Amino acid sequence: MLGARNMTLKELLDALARTTGQNSPRLRLPYAVTLAAGHLENLLCAITRGEPRIPLEGVRMARHKMFVDCSLATRELGFRPTDVEAALERAARWYIENGYVSGGL
Repeated sequence: MLGARNMTLKELLDALARTTGQNSPRLRLPYAVTLAAGHLENLLCAITRGEPRIPLEGVRMARHKMFVDCSLATRELGFRPTDVEAALERAARWYIENGYVSGGL
C-alpha cells in the first residue's frame, strides 16, 4: 500500500479484519517462537514435500516496520494512493475468487 498510509502489521491485520468481517489475530507470539516454528515447519515440509504455511521470509519481514514516503511519486509522477480498506477488499476478493482462501466478504 505504497504511501496511502503507513501501518504496523497489527493495524494492517485489524483493517483487513474489518474489511472482511473475519477476526483479527489476537495472540502475538515472540519473534523467536515464530522463527523457530517456521524453521521446524520448513524442515518438515522439506521431508514431506509439502508447502510451508509459515514462510521464513514472511516471519523475518514481519519483524520490521517498512514505512514508505510516496511524496516524490506524487509530485513527479502524479501518483494518487487509494484508500487502504478499498485496496484490502479488492485483494481479499481476488484471493477468494481464485480459491486461495475460503470464506466470503
